[in-house]
Amino acid sequence: MTRQRRLLPLLLAVATTLGACSLLPGDDDVVADGTVSPAPEAEPTAETTVPPSPQASPSPTAPATYVFLRVQFEDVIDDAELAALAELPGVADVLSRREDDGALWASRRADGTPVDDLPAEFKISVALEVERPALGLDLAAGEVAITTAGQQFRDLDVGSTVVLTDQVERTVVAVADDPALDDIEFVVAEEDAAALDVRGRQRGLLTLAPDADAEAVAAAAADLLGEDAITTVRVPDGRPIVLSLPATKARFGEFAFKDLPGRDIQAGVSWIRENIVDTTVPVLGRVVCHKGIIEPLTDVMEDLQASGLASEIDPDLYGGCWAPRRINKNANLSRHAWGIAVDVNVDFDAPGLGPIPSQGVIDAFARHGFRWGGDYPIPDNHHFEWVGTG
Repeated sequence: MTRQRRLLPLLLAVATTLGACSLLPGDDDVVADGTVSPAPEAEPTAETTVPPSPQASPSPTAPATYVFLRVQFEDVIDDAELAALAELPGVADVLSRREDDGALWASRRADGTPVDDLPAEFKISVALEVERPALGLDLAAGEVAITTAGQQFRDLDVGSTVVLTDQVERTVVAVADDPALDDIEFVVAEEDAAALDVRGRQRGLLTLAPDADAEAVAAAAADLLGEDAITTVRVPDGRPIVLSLPATKARFGEFAFKDLPGRDIQAGVSWIRENIVDTTVPVLGRVVCHKGIIEPLTDVMEDLQASGLASEIDPDLYGGCWAPRRINKNANLSRHAWGIAVDVNVDFDAPGLGPIPSQGVIDAFARHGFRWGGDYPIPDNHHFEWVGTG
């Protein structure tokens, strides 16, 4: 039976190296109310088994231009299509990968010592990728490899066991140190991909030659794949369009959570108490955010005041910052769940959920580490998310 085809993103990155940014820029189009959600009635006592995360800033990426192509593919990206893309003038390399965020329910070392021993219904979001031949891991069903990026969060090695999305125990049989896996925590076997729900983010990453014309490549890809499939986004400032999940956790901490009705989640209260603050910043007034972005957010607002642009931000249309939720009911965690994005000038009747900000406003946010959601393949005009400075 022919597998159902669906609309999936294809990313072309103009860079001499792949860099550290995630391949998927996510849109997050529902606002928060700016208030702190009530803490759980009882703190998950086992949450203390989640190791503390380092607070080092993620490394900046090399300057790049991103061209997003929305293309229909089979469940596994067609090798012939990828080969044809690789032959386009200006294309230096092609990487095809299937990766998504999954759940880690429990883990233990080879000697049986628990590492992640979470309360019932609580889990941790982890970045998974399906094995591809270039990695040379030769994983069988029931086997996973932990990456060096994954090891920064938990002390697991060969012989350890993990309980992932489908709540089936799997054995760690290798440590993968490929730099191309810096945004991945576990590599899973092809045979386990469906059970682990690593599906809808199949895409190819094309690295272009330094002198390549990105628009010409996009046009050639449109000729190859169909003009209606193409959406172009230019991001030439060298910063990732979103932080990968490991980079987000390394900078802002890792928390256990459980799903609530709809797309809401309940994060572990100890992480909330340690990281989420209720304070006041210029222009916006009261905000509830991760403590790590209060200073750059304040700097943005002071920058807007100094440049005479503060009036372009309507505090009455501020949509919030910290909101423990998924992007949508069946999607990954929003970066609002970490409290590192703000929604301003929210208007659900406008295309992109708000007016397009002036370039001065976009630049002010960018100077202090925030990416504008209008850079996403599906524009999210009211959304500004911290990704670091280039």
